[in-house]
Amino acid sequence: MQIKKRWIAGAAVAAVAAYIIANPTFGKRVSRQQKRQFEQLPHYKDGKFRNTPPIVSPGGFETLQSLAKDYFVGKADLHPANPLPTVKFACHDNVQTPHVTWLGHSCFLIEWKNKTILVDPMLGKVPLPFKVKDMRYPVVEEFDIDCLEDIDYVIYSHDHYDHLDYDTLQHIKDRVRKFFVPLGLGDRLEGWGVPKHRIFELDWWESLQEEGIRFTAAPSRHFSGRLGIDYGETLWCSWVFEWEDTKIFYSGDSGYGKHFEEIGRRYGPFDLVIMESGQYDERWPGVHMHPDESMQAFLDVKGKHVLPVHWAAFTLAFHKWDDPPEQMMELGKQRGAHVVIPKIGETLDVATLDAYETKTWWRPVV
Repeated sequence: MQIKKRWIAGAAVAAVAAYIIANPTFGKRVSRQQKRQFEQLPHYKDGKFRNTPPIVSPGGFETLQSLAKDYFVGKADLHPANPLPTVKFACHDNVQTPHVTWLGHSCFLIEWKNKTILVDPMLGKVPLPFKVKDMRYPVVEEFDIDCLEDIDYVIYSHDHYDHLDYDTLQHIKDRVRKFFVPLGLGDRLEGWGVPKHRIFELDWWESLQEEGIRFTAAPSRHFSGRLGIDYGETLWCSWVFEWEDTKIFYSGDSGYGKHFEEIGRRYGPFDLVIMESGQYDERWPGVHMHPDESMQAFLDVKGKHVLPVHWAAFTLAFHKWDDPPEQMMELGKQRGAHVVIPKIGETLDVATLDAYETKTWWRPVV
């Protein structure tokens, strides 16, 4: 009997290992050579990147029990009742001021002159390593990635499935000039067929200057990993985009922390802040922000206008799907902040945001 149990356990482990090897979605692990190079960094220890200060999240049986209850019992209004109203996107040629188009969740496109910058391009249906039912919210008009014949830069904030999507990458990789990613993600992209010479890895506070645009990887408070066993092997970050007279900040995924004040001190003020404000829960407070924290982070980085993201595509938490925009709009009124929430596919000219008025398109038509 004991031998049989061991045989079954061994067979199960072998089956899981075979599935991981056969499924390219998990991605290539960081090489030993890379890990040795990371050992010199102050935020890398024992083979993993670390948040400073460390994140302390509640855990234990009670937390697991409450999560199971929410999952199996279910909560109301976790998904929109109808397809989301969207705008059919069309490229803007040779715009002289940065234009930003939100494409749902945390994916957005920046256009400037004849340059295109695609950030966290997750345009797939499932933010998981395996195919299940379509999890993406239905929309009236889907974004057609093929309208972008050439993409100058693709930016990733970290390697989680709802930001770094294997299928989207495979669809666009041959028309992307350069990839800018946090440390460690280069091995992932190489394993998926992206040539090494087109990948540029950055540590926190490192910058690259490209054709009139300065790209800076800044800190965030989050984590990484696609396999479970590779937790913390790659870095996570926020991003600063700078032109001569315009600055945009993107938070990536992040819990609230003092790094926002430091980013504001070094690089602010920002004309537009694209700030995480969804998929939050009191059971994971250190790695995602509640809207009131998102608003405070926006003020910390010295933003002029705030675009809340990380919502309107997937249900990855247990709050109402439209809670982020409702709370951010109310907080904007209370704190005197200009909240801009365009429809998915609608393009914003950063130079004219003072005149932009958000329409509450996510609310049901009465």
